Amino acid sequence: YLLEALKIVLRTNVDIYLVFVGSRISEIDLSVLNDKERQHVVIKSFAKNLDPFYRNACALIDIDADLDQDVFLSSKIINYLGVNRIILSETGSNSPATDLFSGTKSIIQCSHDPEKIATAMLLAVREAEVVDCADRDVLLNQFSVASVIDEMQKLLD
Repeated sequence: YLLEALKIVLRTNVDIYLVFVGSRISEIDLSVLNDKERQHVVIKSFAKNLDPFYRNACALIDIDADLDQDVFLSSKIINYLGVNRIILSETGSNSPATDLFSGTKSIIQCSHDPEKIATAMLLAVREAEVVDCADRDVLLNQFSVASVIDEMQKLLD
């Protein structure tokens, strides 16, 4: 879905790049892109330090499984919450991400639909310079080690 969305965004003449770090993308998946579009995909198989990628990013993309009512959050979302960049949350309907991130303007949610992802990508490009990520402070607190331990203790008491 993401590569199909890239195709849509590139038609608007917005010059963006998708940078995949620590991911492998099959030639079959990349085959949806023509040679010119493929130049907008960068694949870094490994990086010890993600900070340079975060600093250079307009937005970070968090992709949940394409399952309705999936009960899991992606593992990288906790890292993304602390980065001062827009987060695009591509998620299924009725996922925990949908509820957790509703009302958080620095996290743009969309479904696994290329058109909706493209719209979210274009919004992220427009809003990248003015985003205020302070609206994530509540989420960061919820996921802090102290908060999680406190909640677990309450459940055990």
